[in-house]
Amino acid sequence: MKTVASLATPPETLPCLQFPARSDILEHLGYRHVTGIKEWDPLAKARYLKERYQEVAGSPTERYQQISRTIGSRSDYVGRLLTALAIYEKIEAEKFYKIVGLTESTLEFSLISSVLAYEKIIRFLGIASAQSRDLQGIDDDALKWLTKWVFERNQTTKKTIVGESRNIRVLADVVSHERSLAALKDGSSLALAAKLSGAATDSLLAAIGSASENVSLARNYVDDLDEVTALATSSVNELLVGVRDLRTALQAREEEVG
Repeated sequence: MKTVASLATPPETLPCLQFPARSDILEHLGYRHVTGIKEWDPLAKARYLKERYQEVAGSPTERYQQISRTIGSRSDYVGRLLTALAIYEKIEAEKFYKIVGLTESTLEFSLISSVLAYEKIIRFLGIASAQSRDLQGIDDDALKWLTKWVFERNQTTKKTIVGESRNIRVLADVVSHERSLAALKDGSSLALAAKLSGAATDSLLAAIGSASENVSLARNYVDDLDEVTALATSSVNELLVGVRDLRTALQAREEEVG
């Protein structure tokens, strides 16, 4: 059996990049691994940005701007990721609130950044904004509840209270209403709590409005078509079926609730 050594002569030199200072290599890593072709996972990105934040000077806003320029991103992205990291570190310090199975490797860090996109959740947490990496004013009890709803999995269904990430919008509505928030804390499902807050109605109207806009946009494209494909016609027919089903469901629900 041939060994690796017998198949090729070991190289005498290896190509490398040399940097005069650590700060210089950090900038290179930012280009390559935060917004470049070899992206790190979100938690690794956040930890890198924290190190960069500690390397530069100025107010928080000025630091966000300096870092964003070096990685080719936006300053609000930098601020939100650093705030998400501060929240993660607080959850970690609390030993993940003893939630079964929740660890650094199982916690989906990007969801923390996602919840910070909603002003209602930011107010629920008690912090000033998604750029508040110092977490001044944070409500510890609110963070514990949020962690539970977003990350704790039911041992039978293996699902969290929030479920899919798109439901974070619903959670934001729920935590901003006293009755719905109380219901969620008492063990109600997110869907039931949303009904108490009116979030279900808001979400329905938003979805219908978005669909209407897309239909209008599609209609504008029709006049520029060189040909009408069978796929386009079939898709419109499916859309009609869906609209009729929605109307039937609304009528049935209207009769149920009186």
